[in-house]
Amino acid sequence: MDTEASDAFAEDLIYSDPDQVERLVYPVYNSTESWGLNKFQWWSRRFNIEVGSFEARFNFNDLDQLRLRAGWTPSNVGVLGEKWSNYWSYIRSANEFLDKIDASEAMQTDPDRVNLLKAEMKFLRANIYTKLIKYYGGVPILENALGLDDNFDLVRNSYEECVDFIVRELDEAAAILPNLGQPVNLEGLQNYLPSR
Repeated sequence: MDTEASDAFAEDLIYSDPDQVERLVYPVYNSTESWGLNKFQWWSRRFNIEVGSFEARFNFNDLDQLRLRAGWTPSNVGVLGEKWSNYWSYIRSANEFLDKIDASEAMQTDPDRVNLLKAEMKFLRANIYTKLIKYYGGVPILENALGLDDNFDLVRNSYEECVDFIVRELDEAAAILPNLGQPVNLEGLQNYLPSR
């Protein structure tokens, strides 16, 4: 039987359509750790290192999510240990996107829109690296997604190298992204604003 799946898209089809390419950016916004629903990273998205003390203990529920009562050790930091794998998962998604986007049909079709999405992804990757160095100091800088045949014996870059990489990424993104410090045209939005 020669059937066409209606619930999945081939990678070449996704990278051929600017609308589909935009949908690749959405999940990486979860790295900003807002209160959006994500069942797989529920607790570790809700708090950061500041709650790893008894003075700022997580009191939403009587859960020992941070392993404070059980004893905190480098190998047992509770759900904060999820941050390492979560952040690298987002970096891999960003790197896969950035590896493929320049040669994509979507870039040829609508370069202005796709370059904005590329800049958003560079910003998100820089933001994730900022979080990584906050927790772990210098970490490996990966600018491309690793494949199965790549060398996974990675060394940490220095903290300074990571900061330089973050600044470079942010500068590249800022050169393309709109300046939101400028006045915003609110024409047409009056229907969405509360009445006075």
